[in-house]
Amino acid sequence: MPFLQRLRLDISSEDKHVTNGKKFIEVLPSTLIEIHLFIMYYLSTSGNETDTILSTWPSYIRVIRLPHESNRYGVIHTVPCDLFSMFIPAYVASSMMAGSKYTRKVQYLKICGEQCSSGINLIVQHFHQVRTLTIGSSYNSHSITFQSNQTIVLHLPHLKRLNINGIYEIFHLVEAAPNLDYLKIDLNSFNIALDDISTCELLQKRIVSFRDNLIIFEIFLCAWKSQQFSYSLVLAVLSMWKGKNLRSFYIKGSLTYDVSTNLSQWLINHSHLDGEDSFYVEYDSKWIVVWYQ
Repeated sequence: MPFLQRLRLDISSEDKHVTNGKKFIEVLPSTLIEIHLFIMYYLSTSGNETDTILSTWPSYIRVIRLPHESNRYGVIHTVPCDLFSMFIPAYVASSMMAGSKYTRKVQYLKICGEQCSSGINLIVQHFHQVRTLTIGSSYNSHSITFQSNQTIVLHLPHLKRLNINGIYEIFHLVEAAPNLDYLKIDLNSFNIALDDISTCELLQKRIVSFRDNLIIFEIFLCAWKSQQFSYSLVLAVLSMWKGKNLRSFYIKGSLTYDVSTNLSQWLINHSHLDGEDSFYVEYDSKWIVVWYQ
């Protein structure tokens, strides 16, 4: 790339040469006038090799280091760091710079690793322009522990899509995102929401239809673990949005043959719905669908 002028790079590497500024710039063309880096690194040894990372970078490229407590891995990034997407390990939460100027262009953010709710918020507070936020991953969906020893103000006016893998208290994120129109959470997170009055009231105001595992203003919730679990979840959703402006909901779960073939009557027998309510139900490929007409 002999004529490269701008470079934006978000990578993970075990190569020590990637974190060595002197060696890194040796491969860059002389035409380069702008560089934005976010590098997650893992080095096989700790000590001087990691402690001297910053000193290897030239003064005209401002770089900061966010180390893990083990000192063998961490993050180095430029300031500013004008990337459109960013994958961040949760352990950097307490090390990030104050303010959002250096992350001002990030629109797609993913946070993974062992985390607590306050740690997530410590990271998210820096990203005012984010449009899609993913917390956790499908292959590592552990519980996100709760710690609230400080107040963190979140401002997410552009956030449209929120995906959460793991058990997480969603109130503060949803409250900070007035334009959110897609929320995907797991069933345990939804149960936490049902048990919290403030979260219930917030969701009742914001959600107009449901899909399983996804709250989109619509909501999706996986309930396939057991038939009894499916019944309980259907009734919980009906109860939570009783008298509210809920258009529809979709839940993936197992039903017995008798219930699946007469689902309308089962709902009337077990919920506030009656024969005078106008609604449509369907059970197909383990999807329970309820539409209000």
